[in-house]
Order: sequence, then structure tokens, then C-alpha cells
Amino acid sequence: MNKQWKDQSFAYVCVKEGPDVKFKPITCLYQNAEIQINQTIRVNNDELKCVQNVEGDLAIIQKHYLDSEILK
Repeated sequence: MNKQWKDQSFAYVCVKEGPDVKFKPITCLYQNAEIQINQTIRVNNDELKCVQNVEGDLAIIQKHYLDSEILK
């Protein structure tokens, strides 16, 4: 319980929900960056946001800009 685990895209924590034990996603991962839920970061010409849906699943929204000047 309460142990954390990471795969390529997300970090999880082990939690007990009623009779069930589940891995709950807690952050998004991109290369060496850890992105908190609803946080937006910039990596080179990419803008990345970690979002959570009503079921608790996480996803990364990625916007790629051709001109790095747009991000300034």
C-alpha cells in the first residue's frame, strides 16, 4: 500500500478503495519531466499538459510548435 510505481508515461500509487487494491495514476511523465495534474510545461518546441478525466485516467495533451519564438 502507498507504494509508487512508474511506467513510461505515468506514475502511480497503490491504494485501497473499498475491497479493491488499485494503482491510481498521480502524475504524467514525459522524457525526464514529471508533470502534475493540470500543469503545463514546455520542453523545446512542445507544450505539454497533464489532464485527468472523470474516471481518474490521465493523459498528456501535446502541442508542437514549429517556431520556438511562439513559446516566448
